[in-house]
Amino acid sequence: MSVPTAMSPLKPETECILVADVGGTFARFSSAEAGRVSDAILTLPRDGAESLADLCADAIRKLNIRPAGAAIAVAGPVEHGHGQLTNVGWTFNEAGLQNDLAIGRVVLVNDFSALALTLPDLTRNDLFTVAPHQFEYSNGSSQEHTSRVRVAFGPGTGLGVAALLEADRERIVINSEGGHAGFAPATELEEALMQLASERYGRVSWERVLSGPGLQLIDEVCRNARGGASDGAPRTPQAIIEAALAQRCPVAAMAVECFAGLLGSFAGDLALTFRAGGGIYVGGGLSGRMLSLFSFPLIRERFHDKGRHAAWLETVPLYFIRSPHAALTGAAIAYSRR
Repeated sequence: MSVPTAMSPLKPETECILVADVGGTFARFSSAEAGRVSDAILTLPRDGAESLADLCADAIRKLNIRPAGAAIAVAGPVEHGHGQLTNVGWTFNEAGLQNDLAIGRVVLVNDFSALALTLPDLTRNDLFTVAPHQFEYSNGSSQEHTSRVRVAFGPGTGLGVAALLEADRERIVINSEGGHAGFAPATELEEALMQLASERYGRVSWERVLSGPGLQLIDEVCRNARGGASDGAPRTPQAIIEAALAQRCPVAAMAVECFAGLLGSFAGDLALTFRAGGGIYVGGGLSGRMLSLFSFPLIRERFHDKGRHAAWLETVPLYFIRSPHAALTGAAIAYSRR
């Protein structure tokens, strides 16, 4: 592994830092100065490197920067400066990365904890609101629910969850492994999904079904339900999404509809778990790619469908995060807070 040398035509040295959002499939990088993330965002395949240090070194070269430090959001737990990518098997720590990258300071943070840190700063342009709830903005910031709990979650290679509580102008992140809570089916198709997932994995968590691999599993169940062959090679999540976008595959459309229902149901469970009156925010690259395919009335219906708490859930805002900078900005915030 190598890092940029004096022979590279680097930008002049400044107090910039490398900011990263590293998932199980893709990693996104940029630079930040004084907490502001550059518009230049680099996306790299995660499996193109042998370690997190190699991946970050490659990003530093390609961004053509000499950072003073690094703020790295990762899709896995982070404790006491040590982290791991849950669905990949990589382990790493701040001291080791600092040494490997030859930079002054490294801050590791869970990716959805980073995302949660940015929620109060998101503006109308950063969000897609799922009706019927309407959220009013003034001067680009939220004017209601300002002291209530907010929750960020999103499907990707896994299923990340984190909550944010604002108290006395302090942002307190509540880390969570909510994606590993037990899955609860609500339809016949979801019962079949539960059965197939249980045969393969034993215990079935929400992450098993509400994720990229989960979309593949749903696609298989939908093929079975429509009498199609189930012994063919599974389609990638991207192939399923592309088929649904092209409107050429009823099975793909069925799989996306099932996925949307699951997303709405899980979002409602999170709202109840955290009493998240400040809103539920859906992030992650997978949901972003599927946004134009989702049935939002279905998502909202499943979000509300919680028995005696349905009326309260109708007051809770539900958003999809559209900002490409959100997790990177959250990493920069985590760096400054340290």
